[in-house]
Amino acid sequence: MKLPPLNALRAFEAAARTGSFSTSAAELSVSSAAVSQQVRKLEEYLGRNLFFRNNNRIQLTDAGRDLYVNAAEALGQISNFTAGIMQDTGPRPLVISALPSLAERWLPQMLTRLPDFPVRVRVEEDPVEMEAEGVDVRLTYGGSAYPGFWIKPMFDDVMAPMAAPDLSSDWDRVAPDLADHRLIHMDWGPSFARAPDWNDWGRKRDIAPPPRAAISVYGGTTALALAEAGAGVALGQQALAQDALDQGRLVRLSGVELTLPEPYVVVVAHARLRRQRIQQMLAHLPALN
Repeated sequence: MKLPPLNALRAFEAAARTGSFSTSAAELSVSSAAVSQQVRKLEEYLGRNLFFRNNNRIQLTDAGRDLYVNAAEALGQISNFTAGIMQDTGPRPLVISALPSLAERWLPQMLTRLPDFPVRVRVEEDPVEMEAEGVDVRLTYGGSAYPGFWIKPMFDDVMAPMAAPDLSSDWDRVAPDLADHRLIHMDWGPSFARAPDWNDWGRKRDIAPPPRAAISVYGGTTALALAEAGAGVALGQQALAQDALDQGRLVRLSGVELTLPEPYVVVVAHARLRRQRIQQMLAHLPALN
């Protein structure tokens, strides 16, 4: 059995996945020069250039792309097999990583549609080291944190004023003036340069924006929970609020809505796409089946 130098193959896989010698070096706890040297060693062994190099940027050649798909799958299988020996003898669960908002308000209903196989859900913000941490599927917004991965849109979402039923009559009475309402503002966090807010909604309605939000919270799920409790009016996300709207815990107060700049997406490493459980899950995601 003739095998390439495995340390060089591991360095190549990390560089191809991250698109950077320096990022892969940090992941492997070595210097970027060491990663570059290992990749050169592999190129010499194969007699093929695996990357186009342009200053500090690297891009896979056709040969490098073919090798990456197969190398990532092979290394992933070795990792999974080793983990299975070390941990337990049961079937390996499908590992799903999701944003907190999706995990709390959207994922539960989706999981009820999946076939009966083990699933482990991780709730976390971006970025996630998917390959290093054994994550099969990432559900997130936008997907810019995962260059080089297979990324497909699931759905676009919109934001509109929402509140508990008891507040709907007050909205109808004084809707033209946002300053007369107790508004809940959602902070999207430092990862988002710009997200729709009450100022945008007011401009779309040609209404003076409120001087400030009465309540400011981090995350869409908290904003919706406060709205359900009657704490105020939230600029809520339709997809996250759908169950509450269907059950009457929330009321959408206006047909005027703001579309989020990017879709929610599913992210999978190319080497894992052929796995049966991943394909089964993808078949039950919106816009993918």
